Amino acid sequence: MATINLKVSKAKLVSALETKLEQIKTNKANEKKALQVHEKAVEAWRKKVVASIPKTRKPDEFSVCTLGYGSFAGKTKVEITYYLDKAPERPENDVEALPEYVYRETVSDIESALRILALSDEETVSTSTYKSVAKYL
Repeated sequence: MATINLKVSKAKLVSALETKLEQIKTNKANEKKALQVHEKAVEAWRKKVVASIPKTRKPDEFSVCTLGYGSFAGKTKVEITYYLDKAPERPENDVEALPEYVYRETVSDIESALRILALSDEETVSTSTYKSVAKYL
């Protein structure tokens, strides 16, 4: 395997890391609202799917069972299944929801990298330094 040895401009790397940090923080701030919008779109899609089933059509499958465990003990569960040839298209989820611990770790790592780069007097950074922060870019 060939190794590449090059110098990367520190200013460009700092700028790219700062941009990515701002993007991650913005995405996290907008995440809750974006998820709510997506959930509303999915709920509207579900209603369209149910509305697309003719009222006179019989179910393709159904099952009835009595549950005997936990808080559902003694309740009756009914499942009705319809197989649709053409259903409305489900809305795509464009939200990349980061778990809180991943968000905190990523932000902390980028901020640490920026602090370390700020201490350097060099105009360029080595390939190994670049490689250690490249996963965030």
